Amino acid sequence: MSRRGRWWRRGFALLAAVALVGGVRAWQQRGLAAGPAPTPVLGATIDGRVASLPRGRPVVVYFWATWCPVCKVQREAVASAARHVAVLSVAMQSGGPEEVAAWARDRDWTVPTVADPGGVLARAWGVRGVPTLFVLDGTGRIRFREVGYTTGWGIRLRAWLAGAGGAGADTGEPARLPVTAVTVVRAPRGPVAVVEGYLPDGCSRVGAMHQRREGDTWLVTIAMERPPDRLCTQAIRPVRLEVPLDGAASLPPGGYRVVVNGVEAAFSVP
Repeated sequence: MSRRGRWWRRGFALLAAVALVGGVRAWQQRGLAAGPAPTPVLGATIDGRVASLPRGRPVVVYFWATWCPVCKVQREAVASAARHVAVLSVAMQSGGPEEVAAWARDRDWTVPTVADPGGVLARAWGVRGVPTLFVLDGTGRIRFREVGYTTGWGIRLRAWLAGAGGAGADTGEPARLPVTAVTVVRAPRGPVAVVEGYLPDGCSRVGAMHQRREGDTWLVTIAMERPPDRLCTQAIRPVRLEVPLDGAASLPPGGYRVVVNGVEAAFSVP
């Protein structure tokens, strides 16, 4: 066979492989929800909180099951991604909240989880098999859908791509720093909010910070500055900030809370 013939044969084989992979993905994703999230509120988590899709930042909605062998392999990847991006999970047909909570305790699963014993949420999102995950942007639109195993970095990359441009492109508001966790610690000058988040690339940086108090709640916004129309390929960078709460040094005893870019933490003053 001539060299040209071999190249044609290899090219045809490559195109056939690409078509096969594309066909398999299309078959796996048939019927999955697309566009706006079908249920912006997922329900009560196994620890009694309300699981609703945050606005203004990407979020991953992960469907899994306790009986799913691939989910067992996927678990660490999702837990790793959840340290950097917002993740809500749905335990499909795995028992009620108490059963799923017991399973989570035994395996140190701390990702916010909603029990879906009857598969109601799964049907609303068009999920037929697990693991399945959706990546939504800051406006609540589904940007990526994946069925089967996905790496932790793959999840984080999809979340970054969903957040590129952020909610600011749709709402007119500045992009906000993606925040993954908030805790409040005591300091000599009063309570301090310790904020953990991430910068999606090497170009982005922490922007202006504002806070205001409404009753027993501090509302804190932290902007994220990113050069427009610039492609940055460096890895996601974690961020840790300490935010002193204005006027918190002289608080009377009681319960309070702080909300940073939609992520809430409660604290008390003895």
